Amino acid sequence: MDANVIGRSFTNQVTGEKGEDGMWKVNVLVKERTTVDGEVWEDEEVSAMSIDTNFDAAHRTALGSVLHYLDDEVYSKGFDSLVPAMRAKRELDGTNDNKDSES
Repeated sequence: MDANVIGRSFTNQVTGEKGEDGMWKVNVLVKERTTVDGEVWEDEEVSAMSIDTNFDAAHRTALGSVLHYLDDEVYSKGFDSLVPAMRAKRELDGTNDNKDSES
């Protein structure tokens, strides 16, 4: 974690919709926000979607995918936060597509 971070928040959102075919489409979103000055926040998010005949099964699969991603891209690489992990990933990839930073 960046030693300069003075604020950090997480949100977890689960949405599900049952289609006319009886299949549940469930989306799990985990979002982290950090700030070093209390005014400008940097956001990163991870989401996964799953479809199943049962809401709980679809939710379990989508949530498992998000947790697996966090383990692979954050914790196993020595980070303890999604924000610096994704920043480092963008630097390695040569991209700068974090459109979620806001003040």
